[in-house]
Amino acid sequence: MSEGLQLAIVGLIVLACAWRAFKRYAPKTAWRMQASLSYSLERKGRPAWSMRIGRWLRPMEVASGQGCGSGCTTCGSCATNPVQETTPASNDPLRIRIIG
Repeated sequence: MSEGLQLAIVGLIVLACAWRAFKRYAPKTAWRMQASLSYSLERKGRPAWSMRIGRWLRPMEVASGQGCGSGCTTCGSCATNPVQETTPASNDPLRIRIIG
């Protein structure tokens, strides 16, 4: 594989991870940025491929009563209602026992 292709693949992976972290820690800002990009690609007079990408990038709307502070606990980021930690099963094959 050529060096340029390797750099492009690593760059895409780093960019995807950075976007994921950004969405995790700044969800409102990430939503606004994604919506802005989506709407600029969907403007009238744009090519069909641009409109398709804009529709694909369009962020999902949050219904009232959802999102941070609603107590849904799906993302685990709400300080008021954190996700419960699960305890490992007693027959977990990865458990390490120290014999001493």
